[in-house]
Amino acid sequence: MSLILFIIGFNILILVHELGHFLAARFFGMKATRFSIGFGPALIRIHGKETIYQFALIPFGGYVQLEGLTRTDHRPRDGHISDRSTHALREYPPWQRAIVMLAGPMANFLLAIVTYSFLFGSSTAVTYDWRHEGTQVIRDVSGAALAAGLKPYDSIESINGFPVRSFSELKKVVGKTAGQTLRVTIRRSPDGTPPPMQTKVDAETGLTLSFPRIPNEWPSHVIEMKAEKTPKGYVLGISPDVVRFGAQSWSDAIRLGCIETWAVVRGMMRIVGRWFEGTEAVQLASVVKMADTGADTLKMGLEWFISFMAILSINLGVINLFPLPALDGGRLLFVGIEAVSRKAVPPLVESVIHGIGMLLLMILMVVIVVKEIMEKF
Repeated sequence: MSLILFIIGFNILILVHELGHFLAARFFGMKATRFSIGFGPALIRIHGKETIYQFALIPFGGYVQLEGLTRTDHRPRDGHISDRSTHALREYPPWQRAIVMLAGPMANFLLAIVTYSFLFGSSTAVTYDWRHEGTQVIRDVSGAALAAGLKPYDSIESINGFPVRSFSELKKVVGKTAGQTLRVTIRRSPDGTPPPMQTKVDAETGLTLSFPRIPNEWPSHVIEMKAEKTPKGYVLGISPDVVRFGAQSWSDAIRLGCIETWAVVRGMMRIVGRWFEGTEAVQLASVVKMADTGADTLKMGLEWFISFMAILSINLGVINLFPLPALDGGRLLFVGIEAVSRKAVPPLVESVIHGIGMLLLMILMVVIVVKEIMEKF
């Protein structure tokens, strides 16, 4: 079921991206011959007045086939753009083609804004400024914590006498223990129910924070345990519940949605910058890895899955803006060259470059998929 939901969610992102291209092209009068969700043979095909709409066999990806996007016979021989009888892409001025290329990524950014606005408006956002805020309340247990008897919804009050008010404080205390025996003081729900939530409001930003409030009547327990040593340090084996972020009004929610989308874009660009600097290893993921991550977030809660889809939407927009062949950014690069030089790159040359780029991208994706599948076994 998780995989099906991920496939549906991922295809919504693709649909929005391609719909951006399609609507921008139709706005300028360009002809779109095919609108496909998925690749390969068509499973469902609907013939419109000018466009064939289809769902294809391979349910990852999609495309809009614009007249003159790859073919080389639609540019008027005299170089003028006055004859638009075929409504082909190459017959339109560079600025209009640039808008069509940009419309896909911009649609993904807009979808992220709408998604984050909904999360803030419903007070279920799990990130603010692309960061989680963990509490001292346990959501899941494993490893050492599970063996010691800790349970979901337990609230960690102190460790070896040091008070714990957040997950970041907990990690600092555990990191200093160097494998010593820990005396963990917790508050536990008598009937196993989660604690009630308390809300604080930041009047200046319109941001609301909802976090667990532990009732005084919950009994205290002391549990002795040792943290587990890992390559990243000592850990207890717990995942915390997180603060839920919201907004005082829907106008605040939309503003916070824009801020959060920009925070994620900015964070992704910093990561790409570190890739080029060589200070961080390049990490690429296929749909196999994304599906696994999507299933994990769905187990954590619907709000986590929706937030993950927003991040994927932004990711799709950012990657497509890279100036690489076959991507929107690569096509924008050729449009920019034409706008500056006043002379278009020969259509055949551009088509060959994009074709080679698409082939290399497909080979890279196959290599990543095979690697991830092998890692599973």
